[in-house]
Amino acid sequence: MKAAAPKFFGPMLNVRDFEASLSFYRDTLGMKGDGENPYAEFTGGKSVLVILDHAFGRTVGGLAGPTPRAWKREGLGLAVQMKDADQEYQRVKAKGVAIASPPTDRPRMGLRNSQVFDPDGNIVELTSPLKKAAK
Repeated sequence: MKAAAPKFFGPMLNVRDFEASLSFYRDTLGMKGDGENPYAEFTGGKSVLVILDHAFGRTVGGLAGPTPRAWKREGLGLAVQMKDADQEYQRVKAKGVAIASPPTDRPRMGLRNSQVFDPDGNIVELTSPLKKAAK
């Protein structure tokens, strides 16, 4: 009998400050979802983002639980599609969110995006479709 193929659920971030991360994704970015320490889910379309309190994750996983190396996450980036990347960039910048890069056209990808940091230093890309030039 053939086993069912695994289904990708979505990324799960182990976070140091659960409340700060919950506020960032829910209140600052306006993502749909909620939860309470130690677990929250945010949904958008068919995608799910989970945040998990790091200390709780270690208790569930035992000593082999997740321990990010010095909380450096260069290999991880979350892309969040917005209606207008420029407006969203200005809005989150005004709220004091740490900025990685200002809005930039990415013609090869058909996107305009900026990058910001979440409370744990993860890159969050704020993206919208690239507007076509007027003829």
